[in-house]
Amino acid sequence: MKRLKRSAGMGLALVVGGALLFYAFKDIRPREVLDSLSDFRPAWLPVLLVFPLIDLLIRALRWSLLLAPMTRAGVWTLTQLEAIGLAVNNVLFLRLGEVARSLVAAQEFEVPVMSVLATIVVERLCDMAAILLLFVVGASFMPDLVEPRLRALAAGLTLLILAALGTAAAGGERLARAAARLRGLPSVGRMAGELVCGTRALRSWSVCFQVGFWSLALWIWDAAYCSAIAASMGFEPGLGLGRAILVLCTAAAGTMLPTVPGAFGNFEASVRFILERFGYDRALAVSYAMVSHLLGYAIVTLLGVLFLYKLGHTFESLRRALTEAPAAGGRP
Repeated sequence: MKRLKRSAGMGLALVVGGALLFYAFKDIRPREVLDSLSDFRPAWLPVLLVFPLIDLLIRALRWSLLLAPMTRAGVWTLTQLEAIGLAVNNVLFLRLGEVARSLVAAQEFEVPVMSVLATIVVERLCDMAAILLLFVVGASFMPDLVEPRLRALAAGLTLLILAALGTAAAGGERLARAAARLRGLPSVGRMAGELVCGTRALRSWSVCFQVGFWSLALWIWDAAYCSAIAASMGFEPGLGLGRAILVLCTAAAGTMLPTVPGAFGNFEASVRFILERFGYDRALAVSYAMVSHLLGYAIVTLLGVLFLYKLGHTFESLRRALTEAPAAGGRP
């Protein structure tokens, strides 16, 4: 049954990704794409290569705050683990990178897998809240492009996510104690305790502020990368930070759908959709999506593979660990 579900998920990802890839390149001749790509300025390449590296560093700084109650983790080690997680997402189906990252981190720091996984869930929730908040702010400057109802929905979801994080931080211990008192289910109590440990950092207002700051900084930095890619391709008019934020938010929304490794198809279709709404040529929009996607994909995947082997792992060992990972967590 488990294998059947996995196959169904992979099949759905292929269908959705294939359909979106078809949409992305629909009505575009290869010659148009090549003409747009020829406008890329190689002098921008050293600058563009820095963006994914700083992205990983910001992620690592934020993660170190969430892991602090459990272990003293070096930022450089966490940067490597962040790259590994993203690289696994780029090459394996079903977005297994975060689970793989939690397994490797649990081994590196000798902490429970479920506690590490809980910090990663907090990361993802913070990412969603930051993206939604930036979307609300960016869309406010373009009322003709984004309907007020959509902005209101994004604002409501942001508040809901923040409330969920606050509830987990404030009431997690009570929930864990209640779970521990369940008779005949000791594994449930242990798992609850490990999960709560992963949210313990959020009890500090200072840490909450810092985590929020780095979450916003991460996505503003990635929006700056979107803007820099446009500048390297000679966009006229340029893609300012406000519009770049909306491009990033739209791409993030597109990749929430079932996707093949690397989100190919989802990313290109989403970027084409929003850039055409801004009035850019469709071939230029797709060329832009290809450059920004492939450049980031290549850098992060290469770094992730190198760091994976540097830390003594392989994709095969990760595959086995993912297959054999205990449902109840515990130490690896």
